[in-house]
Amino acid sequence: MMRRPACIPRALLLAVLIPLGVSAPTFAEPLKVVGVLGNTSGLSDTPLPYAFYTGIAVDGRGRLYLAGGSEGIPVCDQDGRCLAVLPLPQAEGLTARSLMAKAGDGVYFVASDPGQTRSALYRIHTASSAVTGLSVERLAAGPGAWALSQTLDPAGRLIVGQSEADKLKYQVISVDPATGQAVPLFTLDEPKGATRPWRHIIQAEPDGTIGIHHAGGEDWKGRYNARGERVGEWIDG
Repeated sequence: MMRRPACIPRALLLAVLIPLGVSAPTFAEPLKVVGVLGNTSGLSDTPLPYAFYTGIAVDGRGRLYLAGGSEGIPVCDQDGRCLAVLPLPQAEGLTARSLMAKAGDGVYFVASDPGQTRSALYRIHTASSAVTGLSVERLAAGPGAWALSQTLDPAGRLIVGQSEADKLKYQVISVDPATGQAVPLFTLDEPKGATRPWRHIIQAEPDGTIGIHHAGGEDWKGRYNARGERVGEWIDG
């Protein structure tokens, strides 16, 4: 059975302060801010950046990593306190807005530009017990809109889908977490009318197949074997 992604702690869900629409009473003492843009605990020197977070991963020490912020990858503890925000090296205008995957001591994610014309695969080295020892590395970069499977394939490799809709080309690669080496698996022809995706999901299934859901213009989806042969329907969930 595939593992579900970890849930965000309740403290992180309160990411937006909603005005109540009532007049403020007069206080004898000045008010103190106890929560800013998701940092609801009020105990952290590093506020959680305001963002629509798309991915979450947990390392072996229980620290949480969030993808979606324009400033980098927030690292939080289990109580929702933001410990640090890790900037992306060689970002070149890319922002992490993908699912995340964990393999060994690494946490992986994809960053893309706003138009999804360029993407890159990143790895966070999480072995250090100190937050100051965490580091981010860019493994690969190229054209198109990329998606990362949050589950590994049966061999323990990362699976990445690379869509170049302007060329109606879709490539699937695997990445060895130990070396960071990428190997092309297969290439598909996207249907005529496909555009840059507003929804793009790739999923490594336990039986070794790879599910792809590409929604944009002419939508297409299905499950494929390692040779790129369609073997079934896309599985939701």
